[in-house]
Amino acid sequence: GSPELAITPLRAAVAAQPENPEYLYHLGAAYALKKDLVNARLTLEKALRVRPGFPGAEEARRILGSLK
Repeated sequence: GSPELAITPLRAAVAAQPENPEYLYHLGAAYALKKDLVNARLTLEKALRVRPGFPGAEEARRILGSLK
C-alpha cells in the first residue's frame, strides 16, 4: 500500500538478482501504484521477457494493460 517505501528495497533486490521476474514484477507494480508509468512499463515488460510464465505474470499483464 506504500509504494514509496517498497521501491528502494525492491530496487536493491533487482540489483542483486536482475533476472528474477518476481522481483521485477513487484518493483513494476510498485512503480505503477506510484504512477511512474515509464518505469512500471519497462520493469513489467522485462519481467515477462525473462520468464513469461512466472507466478504473477497474468497480474503483470493486467497492470501493463491498465497503464495509460
